[in-house]
Amino acid sequence: MSRRIAVVLFNLGGPDTAADVKPFLFNLFNDPAIIGLPGWARTPLAKLISSRREK
Repeated sequence: MSRRIAVVLFNLGGPDTAADVKPFLFNLFNDPAIIGLPGWARTPLAKLISSRREK
């Protein structure tokens, strides 16, 4: 029997204004369910991603 893999897609909404992009991305990538790293590594990574992607 072959192994089955499922992919689940979620609509997480999004920021309403350009000013909301950075906090939205930070909260998204600081979630342990999204990036499974310890907090000491996840928080700086979330800051880096959110600051680079807001532009």
